[in-house]
Amino acid sequence: MSKMTTRNDVLSMPSLESVDKRHDTTPVAADSGLVSDVVRTFSVGDLMTLVARNVFKVNHCYMLHHNLKKLPLTPPRKIGGGELRKMTCNDIEHLHQKYSTLGLEDKQELFTCLRFFKNGFTDGYVLEVDGNIAYIQWVISSSENDVIRASYRRKLLPLRDNEKMIDNAYTFPAYRGLGFMPHVVWQLLNRCRDQGCRRVITYARKDNVNSLNVLCGMGFKITKLVSEYKLLGYGWRSF
Repeated sequence: MSKMTTRNDVLSMPSLESVDKRHDTTPVAADSGLVSDVVRTFSVGDLMTLVARNVFKVNHCYMLHHNLKKLPLTPPRKIGGGELRKMTCNDIEHLHQKYSTLGLEDKQELFTCLRFFKNGFTDGYVLEVDGNIAYIQWVISSSENDVIRASYRRKLLPLRDNEKMIDNAYTFPAYRGLGFMPHVVWQLLNRCRDQGCRRVITYARKDNVNSLNVLCGMGFKITKLVSEYKLLGYGWRSF
């Protein structure tokens, strides 16, 4: 069982880059491209299903923001234990091994989540319960606008100074319904506030009612409705 981290450990955790250099735990596939990642992750049947679903598709999502001056002083209650900590390269390799246990929808969500690491974002967090990763989420800073422009310029807006983004949350099926999302979101918002951030933005699909209820219940406000398009697997948003 992994050693449980304390709240002070979480807030003082070194950057992902420093973790990599100190432990030399870079996974074998860390430098692989999108195509090789797709081939590694999805079966031929999975790919045929995904292509059929995404020949052309239109969805909508909300862009939301949170004024951190209004963040509650205490986090929402969650069921069960677990502590939040920074994601490491060992976690990335471990999470790759989880694909075989997931259905196609969850496999696609986890794949999208881990692509953040492959594309250069470094501030990933995991909630670990009894040695198992139960929940994942990312925090993005304005210092990473170069990654947004290089890999997500049609999906994410660049951030302003004193602004951060939380995005790409994923809860493993066995841990859903335990209140992990609101608990972790509060922890990350509180950390952002402690770092001098004034405003946090996020995105949520219009049909993802559960996430929207959690975010709005925690003080996020809807800023705008954004259209999402997919054509032959390529996706973009119309801001």
